[in-house]
Parts: sequence; C-alpha cells; structure tokens
Amino acid sequence: MQVRGSLLPIFALLTFSLSANAAVHVQRLGEPRAAASNSQTPLASDTPENSQASQEAIKLLCDYLKIDTTVPPGNEKLGAEYLAGVLKQNGIDAQLFETAPNRSCVYARLKGNGKKKAVVLLNHIDVVPAVAADWKHPP
Repeated sequence: MQVRGSLLPIFALLTFSLSANAAVHVQRLGEPRAAASNSQTPLASDTPENSQASQEAIKLLCDYLKIDTTVPPGNEKLGAEYLAGVLKQNGIDAQLFETAPNRSCVYARLKGNGKKKAVVLLNHIDVVPAVAADWKHPP
C-alpha cells in the first residue's frame, strides 16, 4: 500500500531524525534487517533513544495522516499548518505559502556550511479520494 506518495518515508525519516538527532539506517520495505557488524555495534534502531524517537515519529505521522487533505475541494492548508508546526517545534523556521483558498505549501530550510551538496525533501500534501472498496481496512 502506498500512503500519500512519497510522504511516508520522507516524513518518517524527517521526524525520526528530528526527534532522535541520530544517524539513520535506511532500509527498504521487504529487505531483511541488516545484521550488526563484527564489532557488535548495535544498529541505530536498537538503542533506547531511537526506540523513543521511532515512537514519536510514528505518532507524528499518524496524527498527520488523520488530516483530510483531499482534493477536491483542496484542504491541504491544515496539513501544511501541521507540518510547519512540527518543524517549528524542532527549531526549524517554516513558512506557509497560500496558493489558493485553503491550499498552502510549506517551505523550510536548514542552512548548511556549504561543504556538502544540498538535499531537497519534497512531497505532495494533497491527496485524491480513497476508494473504500480497495482497502482491507477503512482508509
């Protein structure tokens, strides 16, 4: 099942990183979990701090997914406000741009030192109606 296009991995990774302030191990769905190295260093996800961060990321994502951003009519302003709030709570300046009534996007920037290439995280806030018959559980 795909949830809101690219939002799930990006938002989960962003909130995990913000809440943990830790290195992140990226694993694709369906891949077996990587074994610990010979040095017996635990994976980032094995530490208590990251377990708490994972739970926080899951809660943030679940809260976000409850926001109805269905187009039509165009309700993504509530989703944009939520995302901007999460960023601001983590010390990241975020700006909202209203493109039409109740249709907004979020812009935020973490300025680097110029030594490494920039990374852009982009996702769509708006979604199309879900067809309930296509789901095992209600969307």
